[in-house]
Amino acid sequence: MPAQVTMVQDPPGPVFLPFAHNRLCYYREVKQWRVRNEDTGELRLVEDYEGNLGLNWMDGGSHVFHDGPIVIDVERTAHFFKTDEEAEKFYLVLLNEHAATVRATG
Repeated sequence: MPAQVTMVQDPPGPVFLPFAHNRLCYYREVKQWRVRNEDTGELRLVEDYEGNLGLNWMDGGSHVFHDGPIVIDVERTAHFFKTDEEAEKFYLVLLNEHAATVRATG
């Protein structure tokens, strides 16, 4: 049974999403991408994406999936990684940059 879809509003700053089965689809009405964790039903809107994807045509439509972790940066770009370890390294760099920006701008 699919998980109930829940829209998530993340706080400002980078977001780390651990390894999961994620669906990516374009939300034409608002001209953004939707990233949905197929296991938990969490849905996030992002502006863009980078990384490796897998296409699935088995359900009668085109769906783009990413099995792995995601880091969402402050510009709301979803970065797809193969492992939690490489995603976490990238996330920590973004987190440090964000903290420095917040300190500098007060």
